[in-house]
Amino acid sequence: RDDDIGELSDNLAKLIDLFAGYRLPLNLEVIPGLLTPQCRDFLKKKCGRTKLLEVHQHGFLHKNHGPSMTEKSEYGAQRTGRVVLKELSEGKKILRKAFGASFFEAFSPPWNRMHEAHIGSLKARGFKVLSRSSDEGRGVIFYNKGIYEINVTLDIIEWKKREFIG
Repeated sequence: RDDDIGELSDNLAKLIDLFAGYRLPLNLEVIPGLLTPQCRDFLKKKCGRTKLLEVHQHGFLHKNHGPSMTEKSEYGAQRTGRVVLKELSEGKKILRKAFGASFFEAFSPPWNRMHEAHIGSLKARGFKVLSRSSDEGRGVIFYNKGIYEINVTLDIIEWKKREFIG
């Protein structure tokens, strides 16, 4: 999966073309509240040419509401259920309208963190998959509060050092 998509960049275009050249699937984790018309149109065109691209929701604004800069989270315990439900609904509506059948009801929270209290909100809004880091271990798939949870299995960045490792 490729996270943090909102604006079109040369690197995003190159990544999509690279995956397409090898006929590999790619999940595009799009930030609905930051999606520019240029990026939307580009992705819509690319998704229309292949079934190997799939759009997922990556938060809403990718805004940190966490208690500190070390525990960044858009959907931590400090957020109310009502606000989370509203953002999930609004984001899903934006992406469904923009990408139609290329949008799949998978949610990847920014910084791979989502408090357990909000997982039920995903199910309530029709999401089928949650992709994040959790204590269950990398690469594990399990059923959690009515949706499938898929842990992040590969990250080519060592975030604490901010170094490419892949």
